[in-house]
Amino acid sequence: MSIFLYIETNGIVSLAQKRNQAIESLLPNLSKDVQLILSSICYMEALFAFQQDKKRRNLFNQSLIIEINEARRSNLNISQLFNC
Repeated sequence: MSIFLYIETNGIVSLAQKRNQAIESLLPNLSKDVQLILSSICYMEALFAFQQDKKRRNLFNQSLIIEINEARRSNLNISQLFNC
């Protein structure tokens, strides 16, 4: 007798990002009778979510770099004023 375990988008994303310990501990302990089912739409949604998260992280990193560079320039200008 086979048991089917259907995994949706949130399950895939939380597993990949290690946000849900329950899912992480469940998968290695599954019986051989359990078959995982993943629909193609959930797979595509998970890929899209990963891509969007990557874009957000890249934008955040770029913003940080810009702010750090501006802060460095401001510090240089202030220190140059005091040296004159």
